[in-house]
Amino acid sequence: MTAWGAAKLFHDDAAHVRYASVYGAGLNELHRYREALGALNDAIDTAARNPDVAYPSIAVATKIDALRGLNEKKEALALANTALARIPRGDLYSHYYQLLTSRGLIYQDQGDLPHAIADYHAALQDATRIDYWRGVCETSGYLARALGQNGQLHDALAAVNQAIEANKCIPDELYFLPQNLALKAEITQKLGQPKQAAILYKESTTLIDAMLAHAPTSNVERFVLTELSDVYSCYFASRIQQDDYNGALSVIEQARGRH
Repeated sequence: MTAWGAAKLFHDDAAHVRYASVYGAGLNELHRYREALGALNDAIDTAARNPDVAYPSIAVATKIDALRGLNEKKEALALANTALARIPRGDLYSHYYQLLTSRGLIYQDQGDLPHAIADYHAALQDATRIDYWRGVCETSGYLARALGQNGQLHDALAAVNQAIEANKCIPDELYFLPQNLALKAEITQKLGQPKQAAILYKESTTLIDAMLAHAPTSNVERFVLTELSDVYSCYFASRIQQDDYNGALSVIEQARGRH
C-alpha cells in the first residue's frame, strides 16, 4: 500500500485533513505539483463534507501554489480570491498572509507589479503583526524583487534589508538568506555599487557551500542546489558585467564543484 493509500485509512476527518495537507505540501516543495493536487484536493473535499472540520487553509494555499507551478494561473488566481473572501483576516493572520503571498506571486508572474506589491505589503503586515519571522524573510524578499522590477530600487533595498534582519530572529533557518543576499547584491549593483555587490554575492555563495557541506542527505543537497543554483548564475553575470573575467571563471569553478 502506498503512503497516501495508508493515509486514507484515517477515520478522524480532522486528522485526515491535516495529514493530507502536510503530505501535499511536501510533494509541492519537491515540485511534484500534479501528485500534490491529489492529496490537497482530498483534504479540501474532506473538510467540505464535514462542517465540524476547520477551513483547510494550508491545503488551499498549497493548492494555489501547485496550480501556479503547473502554469494554471487563471485557476490559481480564482482560488486565491475565493479563499481570501472566505477567511476572516483578524482570526487567521498567518493563513491570510500565506494566501496574499501566493496571490502576489501570481500577479507578479502576470507582470501585474502594482497588485503584486500591494499583496506583498499586506502579507508582510500580517506576518510582522504575529512575529512570523520566516514569513517576513520570505515575503520581504518577494516584495524587494517586485519593487526592483518596478524600478523602485531604494524601496527594494529597504525591503531586502528587512528580510535579512528578520533572519536574525531565526538563525537556525537559513534557507532564504542566500537568495536575499544575492538579491541585495543585484539591487546594490544597479545602484552603482559593484564592489559591495561582489561582497554580497560572495557571502551568498559561501553560505550555500556551507549549507551543502552540512546537508544531512544527498536528497537535501540536490534540493538546495536546485533551489539556489540561480545565485551562482547571477554572481557570474555580475562579474561579466564588471569585466572581471577571472572572477567569473572562479564562480564557474565554484558552481561546478557543487554539481
